[in-house]
Formats: sequence, C-alpha cells, structure tokens
Amino acid sequence: LAVLSDLFPSLLLLVPNASSFRGESLVNSATNPAHYATRLRFLLRMLICAISSAENPVLLFFDDAQWGDEEFIKEFVSDSSHLGKSDIGTGLKRHLCFVCCYRDDLEEELSDTSFVQHPYTTVTKLQLQDIPETSIHDMVSETLSVPRRLSKSLASIVYLKSAGNPLFAKSFLDSMVEEGKVYYSVEEKRWIWDTEAIRQVSIDDNVAKLLVRKLQRLPSKVQDALKLLSCFGQRVPKFAIVNQETIDGLNHAFSSGLLDMDAEFYKFTHSAVQSAAHDLIPETLRAELHFKLGCSIIELDPLPDERTLTTRNIVAIDQINKSRPLEVADSELCRKFAELNLFSGRQSMQSGGFESALNYFEHGLSFLGDSNWKENYHLTLELSDNACLASYITTKTDLVEKHVTRVLSHARDTLDMLNAYSVHIRAMCASGFEIDAIQLVLQVSKILGEDFVNLNDVSNPDMERLAKDELFVIRQLLDELGTDKLLKLGRMTDVRKCWIMKLVSYVMKDMFRTKPLLMTVLACRMIKLSIDFGTCEATCIAFVMYSVALMDSPENVGHSYHWGKFAMTLFQTLDNPDPSMHHRVKHYFLSLVGVWIEPHQSICECLHINYRNCEFSGDIETSSNVLAWYCLINTLSGSNLVTLNNIYWDVGRKMAETSQHQHLMFVASFHGHIVKLANLSSTSMFELVKGPFQSEDELLDYAIATSKSKLLCG
Repeated sequence: LAVLSDLFPSLLLLVPNASSFRGESLVNSATNPAHYATRLRFLLRMLICAISSAENPVLLFFDDAQWGDEEFIKEFVSDSSHLGKSDIGTGLKRHLCFVCCYRDDLEEELSDTSFVQHPYTTVTKLQLQDIPETSIHDMVSETLSVPRRLSKSLASIVYLKSAGNPLFAKSFLDSMVEEGKVYYSVEEKRWIWDTEAIRQVSIDDNVAKLLVRKLQRLPSKVQDALKLLSCFGQRVPKFAIVNQETIDGLNHAFSSGLLDMDAEFYKFTHSAVQSAAHDLIPETLRAELHFKLGCSIIELDPLPDERTLTTRNIVAIDQINKSRPLEVADSELCRKFAELNLFSGRQSMQSGGFESALNYFEHGLSFLGDSNWKENYHLTLELSDNACLASYITTKTDLVEKHVTRVLSHARDTLDMLNAYSVHIRAMCASGFEIDAIQLVLQVSKILGEDFVNLNDVSNPDMERLAKDELFVIRQLLDELGTDKLLKLGRMTDVRKCWIMKLVSYVMKDMFRTKPLLMTVLACRMIKLSIDFGTCEATCIAFVMYSVALMDSPENVGHSYHWGKFAMTLFQTLDNPDPSMHHRVKHYFLSLVGVWIEPHQSICECLHINYRNCEFSGDIETSSNVLAWYCLINTLSGSNLVTLNNIYWDVGRKMAETSQHQHLMFVASFHGHIVKLANLSSTSMFELVKGPFQSEDELLDYAIATSKSKLLCG
C-alpha cells in the first residue's frame, strides 16, 4: 500500500488509515484534495471503458451495503454510474450495473440520498419479501425426503419459528437435527421428529428482529390487540382477554407468527416482540391502561377472600400494581387492592416465591396511604408483618429494619409486636449479634410473663449449678411421667406461652455455640412449661436441646439419643404443625445427637434433603445451619479433601448470597484447615465475608477497626 500510495495518492481518499503504514501522512497537505478526487473518478472511468462493452457488460455487486460508507457510495457508485455524461463514457450507461444488497431492518444506516439519481442513472429498488408458507412446506418436504402430508406439522412450526425467512428456516431445521429433535429412524427408514418439543424451542434473536418489523407493518387493530396483550407479560392466560375484536386481532397475530397459543394461554414468540408491542404504547398512557385492564378483570370476578383467591384475581392485581404511579382516590377501593395484595403475597410465600411476595406486600402498603395505621390498623399490621418476613428471607436487611421499626412504633400492644420481634431476632443471629438476640428474647419473655434468668445477674459458677439442678429435676420428672403420658399431653393454647416457646427456640442453636449452660437451663424450663400448659412445635426443639445437654459423658449417649428420637416422635403427634419447625427439629437431632450414633454418610444424605426442604420453606437460617453441619460431618466422615474443598466453596457462596455471615465464618474456619491439610492453593473463604480476609486474624482486625466486633462469636 505504501508503494501504491506513491503512484495513486487518491487511495487515501478511500482508505485514510493507509497513512499508518508509513507512520506519516502520504498526502501532500499543500495539494488540493479535490484534485485527487477528480483524478480518481477519471481513472475509474478509464477502467470501466476498458473492461466493459455491449458484448461484455460489467456487473459490480456490493453485499451488506448497510455497513458501507455513505461518502464512498456517493463518490464511487453514483459518479461511476453516470459515465455516459462524458465523451469517453458515451454509451456505457447500458453496459454497467451496480447491485447493492442491504438489510432493510438496518435501512437507517443509508439515507435516501445515498444513491443519487442522475440523468444517465436508473435506480431500481427491489423489496425481497419472506417466502410464503407453501414454499417452506416444499423446502422441508424436499430436505427430509418425505411427502408434504407427513412433513406438514413440522413445516408449519419451521415457518412460525423462522418468520418465513429461508436462511433462518434452514438454520432452525439444522439446529433441530443437532439437538436430536429431528432425527433419522433406521427402523422407519425416514426422518421423524418430536413436534411438541420443537414447538417449545425459543426462536432466534435474528428472527425476533424480523418479527418486530413485521409487527410494525400490521394493521392498527392487530397492533392494538398486541399492545393490550403486552401489558400482561410474555405469557398471558386467555381469560384476561374478553373483547372479541381484540381476540380477532390476536388470531391474526398468531397466523403472522408473532404469537403462540394453546387452549389456556397466549405467548409471545420472543421477549423482543412483547417488548416492542409494549413500546408502542405511549409512556404517559401506560399506567392508566394497566389500571383499566385490572379493573375490567375485577368486574368479571369480584374481589375474593383469601380462601377463594384465583389466578384471575392475581392477574388483576398485577395490572393494578403496574399502574401504581396513578393515584386512586377511592379509599374503599384502595383497601380492597391492599387486601388482594396481602392474599396474593401469602400465596406466593406458600409456593416459595418470596421476591414476588415482598413485592405484593410493599404494593399493598402503598395503597393504604399515610393514615394506614389509624384507619386500617389490622390490615396494615398484617401487611407489615409479612413484609418483615419476606424481606428477611430475601436478605434485604434495610427493608427488614424499616418494617420492623414501623411495626414496633405503631403496634398497639406487645402481642402485635411479636411477629416483628421474631424476624428481628432471627436477623440479629444471622448477622452475628447472637448475645443481643438472646438478651432480647429474655426481655420479651419477661414482658410476656416468664422471667427465665437475667444474664447480667448470673455468674458462670451460678449458671453451672443452675444448669445441673434443672437437669436433675427434669430428668426425674420425665422418668416419672414416661413417654406415653408425655405424648398424650394436650396442645398449648395460651398465646403468650406459645410465643415465649417460639422465640426461645429461635436462639437455641446460638446458645448451643455461645451460652451452652443457658441453653440447658432454658431447654429444661421449656419442657416444664410444656408439661404444665401443653405441647407445641417448640416443645420438640426443647427436647432435642435437652438431649444435647445430656451428652456430657459416654454413658449418657444412649439416654440422650432416646430423648432426641422422642422429640421426632412427638412432632408427628401434633395437629397441623409448622413444616419449617419440623425441618429445624430434624436438623438439630441429626447434627447434634444422631451424629454420635448413626453412620455419617447416612446423616449427610438426610441433611442434604433437609436443606432442600428448609430452602423451599424460606427458613434461610436453618438451611444455612444445615449446610454448615453438612460440611463438618462430611469432613469427619473422611471425604476426599479436594472434594471437600469444592463442597465448602459451594456452601460458602450460598451463605454469602443469603447474608448468613455467622454460619459462613464457621465454615470458613474449617475450610482453612482443609486447605492446609491438602496443601491446596485455594484462596481463603473469608473473602466472602464483607471483605478479602485471608485469615481469622485479618477478620478480627477488620471487625475491631470498623466497630463490628459483634460479627464474631461471643
């Protein structure tokens, strides 16, 4: 290029970056650049004259012209195509043809003036349409060598998935063969396919772009139908659309390949199509449209109570929530919307959709306004309590603090505060503030009428004597009653006692680690309360922790295991027990008692199953604790160290995601020993805890420097 540039300086007009080959400008700045442009056009005309004739016309083909430089097209294509204007080019207008191929979905890259119309130039624009469905049927039939009557079902799907584009049709068919959805059957001696599996395959992004352009060319009535449908999302139940004109428009869209549908649902073929349809709605009108759609569904299906909540009601409130910037003046209607959000959120919690549940509760509170605690106290309290729990499960600590503070500030009595207290206590334990959580439990228990013990007033020797006395008394009492009488105890009905038992059960695992003597005392007191007032789920926790307290010598292992198994049996006798409490009882028994008797491999398998159950129920602190013990028992069972390293990292990441820092530090400490034993180059798991810590000492220094020493164990 450097040599050519000496002979043809005009090259730089086409390739300005050619100067980089020399490291200096190849064009004499003193020379007029227009001179080189004139010379270039002259030389081009001479070249065309030399190589073209009536017998041998010249055809120049430019592909992907949408990426071409507009100035080059003007200079080269337009000026060259009107050579007949000059003497040397006379008659060439019939011997030279340019074909520029470009994608019309990127047509904005070329302005309408790119191809300049001259007296001696004829510009013809050809629009290549998608091939019809019958041609796709012929293509599939010939490709697979099967009759059209057999390939019809497959060809129809290929047409819809490719938007009639032959290139995309071929690509889609090839991909189905690669994925094994279309395959050659030696037995039947022909190609066969899984129609339903192919129908479920998502279309390609390039096809989606074609469909978006097709959407923009549809009749306005069809576009209006798609705009309405897009408000509901990508997959829409058919009951949401009741207007016949809209249904007709959607049927037209289906025949155009923009929608899939079955007996119950409409579905956009690609998220890009749904997004494009929604973008057609002016932003200023979207909130009002969502509100009208939600209200129209509610008119057909009146607002229910929680037991009769239907999918139709949930679809309606989803639309109402999307209109939230729109103010609703009717206070009674706002209350109904808040109730519907409460019912929908609870249903989402039951099915494990905690993020969506939190969204429902937040929207429900927003409908009640500033005077919610005065005019709608009980509804606001229910929404706030559920928002506390959903925020905790989804690890949104700022929202936990916000909702807990609101409840504790506005609740009318102590009983109304207890749900918020329970979430607050669990969040404190998860963040490493176990001692504060234990103190809070003791304070609330005292308010509720049960003064267990004041930690500030009890020294270690006193606590040790108290624990021994409690164990002696309870052991005698249990031996006297026997398991049969204990299983026949009635259900605890005193609400305050039930809450005391529940709150204490939340901190039992933390007392096991930080205050084992206090754990023993409270476990015995809980058993005594159960004998006096009846049993509840927390009674089973108390028996498991009592069995742990008995593990003070080898001769007590059998006795301890007996009461641990009794706790599991007792839980089965309770009416409508809380499933999450069952997972907790099972975990404590397996990890703290069963591990001394049962095979470790069996314990690990049971813990893994229990972890899945805890995760689904939203009990994130128990699921995290289960994982911690799963790691520890795998270590004790002599598993391969490299495998253990991978297990620890998987567990650590899950704990970091759910902000269970206390359990994460527990696991990270053991992981450090595994790394040393196996001489691994693995980085420290302490980097997952709020910063890049390489050791416990670094974590301690960080905690002291940032006044976060309560992150560490007491």
